[in-house]
Amino acid sequence: MITNASAEEQAFAAAGAGLAGVAITGAAAFVGFFLGVIAIVIGLVLSLGGRREVIIIENRSVPPPIRRD
Repeated sequence: MITNASAEEQAFAAAGAGLAGVAITGAAAFVGFFLGVIAIVIGLVLSLGGRREVIIIENRSVPPPIRRD
């Protein structure tokens, strides 16, 4: 890619490309982490939040037990 450059300039270009790759990867990881946290929170709220309903079925053929307080 670099044809008319000295070895020093080629080394700087390679180091710059490496740093740019690290910076882009870090930025993507930073954004992805927070998007993941938001998605997990939304998922937990949707799955665990809301009204809980308990259905009690009474068997009327058997008399209820006697309480002794």
